Amino acid sequence: MASRGGSGVVVLSVVLGILALAGFVLSIVFYGQATSAREQLDAYKRDAQGFIRDGERNSDQFREMLLEANGSNSSLAGFLTGQFRELSSKVSGVDRETPKSLTSKINAALEPLGKGNLLQGVQELGGQVLKLQQDLKESDAVRQNAVDSLSVAQDRVKALDESHQETVKTLGTTIDTYKGQVDTYRTDLTKSAEDMRGAVDKIKRDAGDETSRLNDRISRMTDELLVAQGKIRSLQAARGKDSLKPGDEATLVDGEVVALVDADNTVFINRGKNQRMVLGMSFEVYTDAPAIKLQADGGYARGKSSIEVIRVDDNSSTARIVRSTRGNPIARGDVIVNPVYDPSKKYTFQVYGNFDTDGDGRVTPAEGEDIRAMVAGWGGKLTESLTGDVDFVVLGERPVVPPAPPSDAAVEFVDRFIRDRRAAEQYDRLLEQASSTSIPLLNQNRLMTLIGR
Repeated sequence: MASRGGSGVVVLSVVLGILALAGFVLSIVFYGQATSAREQLDAYKRDAQGFIRDGERNSDQFREMLLEANGSNSSLAGFLTGQFRELSSKVSGVDRETPKSLTSKINAALEPLGKGNLLQGVQELGGQVLKLQQDLKESDAVRQNAVDSLSVAQDRVKALDESHQETVKTLGTTIDTYKGQVDTYRTDLTKSAEDMRGAVDKIKRDAGDETSRLNDRISRMTDELLVAQGKIRSLQAARGKDSLKPGDEATLVDGEVVALVDADNTVFINRGKNQRMVLGMSFEVYTDAPAIKLQADGGYARGKSSIEVIRVDDNSSTARIVRSTRGNPIARGDVIVNPVYDPSKKYTFQVYGNFDTDGDGRVTPAEGEDIRAMVAGWGGKLTESLTGDVDFVVLGERPVVPPAPPSDAAVEFVDRFIRDRRAAEQYDRLLEQASSTSIPLLNQNRLMTLIGR
């Protein structure tokens, strides 16, 4: 029993020694490993100091990045490396940039902009891009409008060109037609000119024959006129006292002043309704018949007064004095004269020429109608031809004949010239015939003097 117990102690001792040895060996091993671990830990710490300093670990920015790295199931270095690559790719288009090269490129890009950071520069560029895009959009709209307008203009030009071509074609056809018509007209005109030349030659021959015939007729008519003038003179001589001669002033007397009313400035004359007196008729008043004389200029001397009939009775009339001579008043027994009026007969007048009855200084043939109206209104008779029955010829101014128009003048000018020339020739004939037949001639001044106007 005792030896069995001793063996157990020995075994136990041996086991304990082995365990102690094993523990020593393990201690040496663990110590070596701990030393190696401390060395590795120091190396790791030194390496970590290259990535981040101890003071930087507590910054908020580091914690936020660490949280984002943990959230993406990446180490902080991997997370930052990935973020930098993405940033490098977005900034420069290359994901292999280094921070220094990327910074250099960013600075180079910011320098023209004059900005201090990339985001501000990007925002400004973004604003400019947006504005350029808006301008581009507006420009594109304007361009599109221009394109549309151009398209419309092109369509219009095309339509105008087609219309122009059609018009040119139509004009060409019309011109060809006109050309044919012109050629026909030229041929007809040439033929007509030849025919007209022949007709003109014939007219000239006929005119020569007609001129000869008319000259012969004029000669015969001249002879007949001389005979007629001789007969007129014989007839006027036969009429004796019924014909008024300008040399016999007594024959011009038409009545007398029989009474005066000074208060009313009126006179009474011995002519009334029974002696063909007309209301409104005017007379020139003379002292006696010898006072009615022709002056050197061919006109009659003005009377002492002029009167106008304002009331007509059976055998007398009342007249108002419209003009008087100072120092030579109207007196009872003064004679009155009006060549239109005669108490016993109706005188025949021929009125011709240009007159100025309105006193505007212009003589016209139309104002001769005023003279004719006055003569007719006072009981005179008017005629258009000079015959033996004419008692007075009243001639105005001779019609003015304008210069002869050229051969190519308009028809109306030629007609006017012919009309004026005929009027002047008729005036000359009347003057010559009245003078040669001793018919009393009165111009406007003589007539107005004798009627008290």
